[in-house]
Amino acid sequence: MNIGNKIKTLRRELKMTQKELAGEEITRNMLSCIENGSSLPSISTLVYIAERLGVSPGFLIADENEDHIYRKSTELTKIRQAFARNDWKMCLRYCELQNPGDSETHRYELGCLYNLAKECFNCGELRQAGARFMQLRALCRSDFDRMYPDGFLCRVMYFESGIYLECLKDISPAFSQEGFVPDKDGREAISDPFTLYYLLYRPSGSRDQRAVDSIALNCFSTQKSDTSFYREHIHARTLMKTSNYREACNIIREIAYGEKIIPQPVLLFLLSDLEICFRELSDFRNAYECSGLHRELLDSFLSDKG
Repeated sequence: MNIGNKIKTLRRELKMTQKELAGEEITRNMLSCIENGSSLPSISTLVYIAERLGVSPGFLIADENEDHIYRKSTELTKIRQAFARNDWKMCLRYCELQNPGDSETHRYELGCLYNLAKECFNCGELRQAGARFMQLRALCRSDFDRMYPDGFLCRVMYFESGIYLECLKDISPAFSQEGFVPDKDGREAISDPFTLYYLLYRPSGSRDQRAVDSIALNCFSTQKSDTSFYREHIHARTLMKTSNYREACNIIREIAYGEKIIPQPVLLFLLSDLEICFRELSDFRNAYECSGLHRELLDSFLSDKG
């Protein structure tokens, strides 16, 4: 395929007119001559056209058997840019257009799925979150079987997504995903703030809990301030265990009604603990109010069809 035909093909794929592609730098007549092969573009014109088409100049002059190399380079650039600006949906769309066997694209695909699942989880779209986490685990599981080079990354995502799924099941059996089997050990999931929090918030008999507590607490000490509410809530629950309900109540209220953005499922846990504190302090009016807010929030989760 010559340069002109390649430019015309790309332009049509992008549903651009000759006038739109020509822009302000070249005339429509010049572009028409280039596309029909009666004229060759100068280097500066070639660079200009390539930029407007979203490809490299090298792609336009490459032999046909080299096209896939330049296409891959262009698509990877789009994937990296979308990932860098946290546009997970667009990044995932680009990944799906790539060669499924490409390892770098696969890493971005895993990252997009994980971040999309967490976004759904944080804003209370729990059915969608569960479906995304299950999709991620299926990809990670296949990577274990194929001994993919990013084995450790896949294993961490696999365990962390499993803990999110355990949390969803804990919130309501309605969010339990068919075919999900809880992990026997979640100690490898030590990077995600919520994962660390939940390992401490809901101890599991299936894990070596002392080892989990030690790892999670050490990681909490290095967390950023914007996720410090996780550590504060765990501290409040420790106070509750020693019947220091008043101090625990003050901490939890500050978290729940403060300015920090709290993931919706965590707010559910905070309201539950706050109700307990108020009840133990014989403040039944506030305990009843927390109970009502807890029920309303849970109902909003359940009514979301995804």
